[in-house]
Amino acid sequence: MRHRERDHVLVVSAEGGGLGDEDVAEADRTGLEGPLDLGEPASVGVGAEPGQQVDADVVEAHGPVEVHDHRADRQHHARLARWEHARMALAERIVAAGLEGERVRAEVVEGGEVLEVDGLLVSLSNLPASELNGTRVIREPDDAPTALDAARTVFRARGHPFFGIEIEVGRHPEVEAAIRAAGLRRVDGWHTMAAPITGLPAGSVPTGVEIREVRHESDLDAVRSVEVATFGTPRDIAERFVGIRMLDDARVRIFTAWIDGEPVGEASVYLLHDTVGIFGVGVVEAARRRGIGAALTLRAGRAFEDRSDLAWLQPSDMARGMYGELGFRPVSDWEVWIAR
Repeated sequence: MRHRERDHVLVVSAEGGGLGDEDVAEADRTGLEGPLDLGEPASVGVGAEPGQQVDADVVEAHGPVEVHDHRADRQHHARLARWEHARMALAERIVAAGLEGERVRAEVVEGGEVLEVDGLLVSLSNLPASELNGTRVIREPDDAPTALDAARTVFRARGHPFFGIEIEVGRHPEVEAAIRAAGLRRVDGWHTMAAPITGLPAGSVPTGVEIREVRHESDLDAVRSVEVATFGTPRDIAERFVGIRMLDDARVRIFTAWIDGEPVGEASVYLLHDTVGIFGVGVVEAARRRGIGAALTLRAGRAFEDRSDLAWLQPSDMARGMYGELGFRPVSDWEVWIAR
């Protein structure tokens, strides 16, 4: 469901890994204040006459709209709904990006699959780890209780003894009511936080620390080692979850932190439409309180800065203050509900 650093959904606690206040040196704390400002929208090949450009992918149009995909990565919003409003709110952008992130996470795992069930997105890594299989809402289903039961049936058909759904609080009231009526149990809640990429502080890499981008299959074992040490992920699951497909997918980049030739930290970033989602930020216990987590976060946040303007993440409660000092602001509230 969620992707490690605050993507641990069903069985991994906040204390089990990820980025906490203790992972950041005082030099990394910038104390940025003020509202979230994305600045001027980027230009994109969208034609509307007459119309007004209001965002990188949204125009306020008063007539027919023709969309031309001239992006370097050839990724237009083919999977997004056709937006009726002039500008997507930040929460809406993150919902759309989060759905794409669920797809990406399943697609980069051998044996993963993605299904849509009456307005629900079921994304399965099909690994025996509840936090790596999940459900989100694409739109309000025609019949929420029936859709929820159908999604649970998909899990059971794959042999999974668990079922979970992540939902933004207040966005889909009929689904929330169906969740409660079905007897699911709320196990987690968190704020999604976002920051304009141009507003991220410059940051610095702590002395004695090297941050590397993972580019080769031989580099993946370092990521797995940190994954196991930081998040308590079983080694066999880490080996299957952190695989070569991650390197083959142009939407995914992975970074590691090293001290004296040993991997001590990791972070992954997904290019999700015109945003980047930062996941899996973790620092081994012996290397915390040195600013390594902050350095990884900032490096990941700028990984696709030529194609995105917004970075977002889902921090644990203990890390929220630190992310706030890096410029991230709360955007929406989410909950995780499970059944076994």
